[in-house]
Amino acid sequence: MPKTYNLDNYVKPYDIGNTIVAASVSEEGKIVSLNRGHDKHGYIKLTPVVSFSNSNWYNPEAVRNYRNSFLSKKTAEEGYGIEFEFVKIKQVKIIKPVEFLGFTNVLHSEVNYENIKLKKFIFVPPNKNFFIQVYELENISNSQQNSKFKISGKYGIIRASYGQITENGPIEIPPVKNIYNKISENSFSITETGTSSSVVASIIGDYSNLSVEEKSIHSNKPLTPSCCGNIKLESNKKVTIALIVSISDEENYIQQHISLSETYELLNNTQQYWNELSVITGNSKWNYIVNRNFAYSYGCCCLKKYGAMITDHQSLPLTWNRDNYFMFKLMEYIYKNTEKKEIIKFILSHINWLFTHITESGWGRSHLITGRIKDKVFQFDQQCYPIIELYDFLNICNNCDSISTQLKKLDDISDLLLSVKGSSVMLFETEENPADDPVLYPYHFSTQVLAWKTFEILNILNIQYNFSKKDYAGIAEGIQKDIFKYMIVENDGKKLFCYTTDLRGNFELYHDANDLPLGLAPLWGFINADDEIFQNTVNWAFSPENRGYYDGKFGGLGSDHAKGHWPLGDSQLLAIALSMIKCNQQNGERLWEKTLDMLESTAQKDGLFSESVHPNTGQVYTRYWFAWPGATISWLYLSNKYN
Repeated sequence: MPKTYNLDNYVKPYDIGNTIVAASVSEEGKIVSLNRGHDKHGYIKLTPVVSFSNSNWYNPEAVRNYRNSFLSKKTAEEGYGIEFEFVKIKQVKIIKPVEFLGFTNVLHSEVNYENIKLKKFIFVPPNKNFFIQVYELENISNSQQNSKFKISGKYGIIRASYGQITENGPIEIPPVKNIYNKISENSFSITETGTSSSVVASIIGDYSNLSVEEKSIHSNKPLTPSCCGNIKLESNKKVTIALIVSISDEENYIQQHISLSETYELLNNTQQYWNELSVITGNSKWNYIVNRNFAYSYGCCCLKKYGAMITDHQSLPLTWNRDNYFMFKLMEYIYKNTEKKEIIKFILSHINWLFTHITESGWGRSHLITGRIKDKVFQFDQQCYPIIELYDFLNICNNCDSISTQLKKLDDISDLLLSVKGSSVMLFETEENPADDPVLYPYHFSTQVLAWKTFEILNILNIQYNFSKKDYAGIAEGIQKDIFKYMIVENDGKKLFCYTTDLRGNFELYHDANDLPLGLAPLWGFINADDEIFQNTVNWAFSPENRGYYDGKFGGLGSDHAKGHWPLGDSQLLAIALSMIKCNQQNGERLWEKTLDMLESTAQKDGLFSESVHPNTGQVYTRYWFAWPGATISWLYLSNKYN
C-alpha cells in the first residue's frame, strides 16, 4: 500500500493552451507558468520555480518533489498577475470562482468586494504566443473609489528539466541568467541568456501614475521587478486593465502592440474557437471531462510549429510515440465530427515529425520536441505505434500523396522489428515494458499483441501501396500462433497469458496499467472478449493476486513504475467493456458504467486524470499532469457514446 501524502500544501492549477504556448493558472488567477517550445532546448518556462539541480538526475524523490513544486501553494502565491489594494478587504461574495467559461479554454472569475466588483478573464488567444489577463472593475458604491495596484510575483525563465523516475540519460540544464530591462512606460522584458529566450510584459487600460522599474536587474533566480499604478473609479462606472505577457525563443523579441478593444476581440475569438471544437454539449460531468481532456491534449500538449506532441506541459514535456497515438485517437474523433482542417493538418505534421526523426536504430523511448532522442532505450512498442497512426490517418484522409515518403520507410521499419525476433519463434524482444521499466524476461505479452496488430496493418498497407515483398500476413499469423503456444501458463488450475517469458520455461505473472494492448486485444480482433483464457487473464490482472493491483475503495490496476491505482488501468476496462457491448455480451454495460463511476470519482476538479491515485482516498498520488490517460478515456467514451 502506498503511503499517504499530506496534500494540504498542493493545489493543482488550471491549464490553458493554444498549440503555441501553454499556461498554468492558480485559483487566484495568477500565472504559475507560461510555457512554449524552443528550437534548441526543446521546452522553456516562465515561472517563479527555480531550475532543477543538475545533481539530482538519478534521485527519483527529488524528481517527484520538483514536479510537485509547480503545485505548491507557495508557488501559486508567487505567481504573476495584477494585485489590487482593495482585494485585501474581505470579499462580500464570490459570484463565480475561477472556472472555465463553458467548454472554452477561457478562465473566468467574479468577486464582489465591499465597494467594487472584480471580474477576471484569463486566456491564450489562438495563433498567438502570449496570454492575456483582463481585469474588469466596477464601482458598485455611490462614491468614488481609488485603489493602487501592482504586478506581483516572481519572473524567471528556465529550461524544462526532463527529469524522469527511470532516468536514462539526463540533458544538462545550462546555467540560468535572467536579465530584466524596462522597455517603455508600460512594458518590460526579461531575457535569459542560457536559453537565449525572452519574455515581454505590458499593461494597458484605464490607469494612472504607472511606474515601471527603471534599473536593469541580473540574477540566476526569478526576479521581482517593481511595477505599480493607480486606478480611479467613479460611482457606478467601470474600468478595465489588461496584462499581456509574451514568451519567445528569441533574445530580443518585440511584442506586438494590442489595444484594449483588441483584447476583447481576442477574447471573443478564443471562446468561438473552442466552442467550435466541442463535439458534445450539455452540463453532464462526462461532457465536461471529455472537452477538458481534448482542450488539454490539443491546446497544451500539441506544438504545431514542430508537429510534436508532449505527454504533458509541466512535469515531463517529452514525446512518447505510445502516448501520442492515444492522443491522436482523440483528435481523430474530434476531426471526424467537426471537420476542422487545422486538426487534420496538425495530425499530418505529427506523422511527418515521427518519420523525420526515426534513426537507423529506430525511435527512442522518448524525444524532445526538436526530435532529439532523450532516452536511447529500445522499446519495441514505440516502433509500432507510428505505423498504426499512419494507417489510421489514411482511413480518415485518403491522401497517400501527402505521406508517400513515410510509406517508403515502412519496409525498413519492418526490418528493424524483425531484427529482434527470436531465432526460432515469431515473437519479439524488448528492453522495457510500456511503463518504461526493464522487463524481467525479454518476451513481453502486450508487446506481442501490438506486434501482431502492426504486421496486420503492414499487410493491409502493402496490399494497397506495394512497398515490400515480405509476407506480412504470414508474420502476423505466426505471432498469434506463437503467443498461444508459448505465452499461456497455468495458475491455480486456470490457463492465462503470462506477462513475460524467456521461452525456456521461466515466466512472470503480472499485469500493468500501461499495457493497453491487452485491453484493446478484443477490439483489435486478436481474441474474443469472452475467450476463457482472456477472461482468466483479465480477472487475475484486476485482482489483489497481481502485485500491480491496489485494493481499496478507490482501488484498481496500477504499475510497478509508480504506486497507486492508475486511471490508465481503468481505460483497459473501458476497452474491454466496449468490446463486450459491441458483441452484445452480458455484463458489458455493467462493467462500462462501473468503470465510468470510478473514473468520475478519481478525476481532478478540472476534469483531467493523474498518473495514479491513492486506493484508499482517491486523491492524486503521483503526477497531476498526464495527457495520455485522459485522451484514451475520452476517446473510448466518445467511441461508445456516439458511435
